[in-house]
Amino acid sequence: MTFKQIYIYELITNTIYLFVHFIFLIFQSVGLKNNQQLEMKFLHITRIIQFFIISIKFNIIEVYRDTINL
Repeated sequence: MTFKQIYIYELITNTIYLFVHFIFLIFQSVGLKNNQQLEMKFLHITRIIQFFIISIKFNIIEVYRDTINL
């Protein structure tokens, strides 16, 4: 992978992570007034998405390290 590709992947994952985190904060602060179960499901889904994005970022870091060590 080139540095440009790694930069683009980083930009995409950071954008998705911030967007999901922003939605998480909105739902956490406002809440769903009549349906707490739906709110908890949504918060759980956002945490799962954030976990996958973080794992993707670690994979990108490993690829970058391998590229440098070539």
